[in-house]
Amino acid sequence: MELKLISCNDLKAFNFFQKLTLYAVVWIESDDPNRTLKESQSQQQRTRTDREADGDGANPEWHHDAIFDLAWITPSLLEGSEGLFFRFEFRHDGTLLGDKLIGECRVPVADLVRDAAKSDAASSVSYQVRSGEGKPNGIFNFSYRFACCYPTVGSGGAYSPSAAPFLPPQVPSYGGCACNCPPPPPPPMPPYPYPYPPPVAHGGSYYPPVEHVVHHPFPWASSGPSFENRW
Repeated sequence: MELKLISCNDLKAFNFFQKLTLYAVVWIESDDPNRTLKESQSQQQRTRTDREADGDGANPEWHHDAIFDLAWITPSLLEGSEGLFFRFEFRHDGTLLGDKLIGECRVPVADLVRDAAKSDAASSVSYQVRSGEGKPNGIFNFSYRFACCYPTVGSGGAYSPSAAPFLPPQVPSYGGCACNCPPPPPPPMPPYPYPYPPPVAHGGSYYPPVEHVVHHPFPWASSGPSFENRW
């Protein structure tokens, strides 16, 4: 699934008297206290820090794309009472006092999977941000869609190495995935090999074949008259 972390509006830092320079972090987490997700499952990602926001920095923008592989998620994980969530945290990038959590929100993975299966177009949504104490603190805007990750065709005419194609988790109650991207075209045929060079005539850069010459082992062993050695 492809998430685009777009922006936040009206974030406020309680008891914090300086301009906010904010970044966002997103990962997958479980509500099951007995389940600890592996790093390859949580897939934590972060945006850049927006230092150019106007005013007090309460309205940061990132437009950051985050890709999540959901192939490991089973229907029971989506439908269970201890389900999976996308957790978003919005933090102030502090240079002197360190980073500070400004707000957070959680979105059920099942909700996005169900809605993304209805269309292959990106959907834009807004969620309430809450402070660490649970108080409302601004709005978070993002979009999401299922991403088709077919291998790309390189300039050499063969498929370039890439990750395996993404298949959304099978959720029977949600219907089929609407990711109707056609598969990529096959790579072009390789060019014909160069023909072999023509044979080179004698007298060229190659030596001519050597004529067969018979050498007699003894100088007197010839076709002339025979001699008898007497000692």
